[in-house]
Amino acid sequence: MRVLQSALAVGRPGRYQIEAAIAALHDDAASAEDTDWPQILAWYDDLVALTDDPVRQDPAAVLGRAVAVGHVLGAAAGLRETDRLRKVLGERHRWHAVRGYLHELSGDLPAAAAAYADAARRATDIAERDHLVRQAARARAAELDDWSTAHRASKLSAADSGQEGLRP
Repeated sequence: MRVLQSALAVGRPGRYQIEAAIAALHDDAASAEDTDWPQILAWYDDLVALTDDPVRQDPAAVLGRAVAVGHVLGAAAGLRETDRLRKVLGERHRWHAVRGYLHELSGDLPAAAAAYADAARRATDIAERDHLVRQAARARAAELDDWSTAHRASKLSAADSGQEGLRP
């Protein structure tokens, strides 16, 4: 952190200093909820501004920025950011993975599972593909758990109101 702070104090930070600052903020947080997302978004804005065509030249930066937007302004805003990038990045597995994450952040588990599965189909690295398959399966399992919990609650509510037992 001391080395990073001294590098940032020298003047206008470059790509590596900005990426190090983002990594340091993530590392400093105990959890995603504790992360300083507004500051990370500001750093991503600086990172994206380093190139004339950030979407083509630095897709990781614009996708990272979309995640930060999702945490700062809400998942719907992050998804709108990815919509804007679809024409250039929509066939890349990471675009679909980011959408999966943002859908999950919004609580839309079916859309998250579908996006993770799309990302897995496009991934060329086996480890990334396997990770994305697990993400899709986890989102589907969470969706089923939510449905099962809601279904049990519905049955309990019906039983409490005396409506259970109407089946032959």
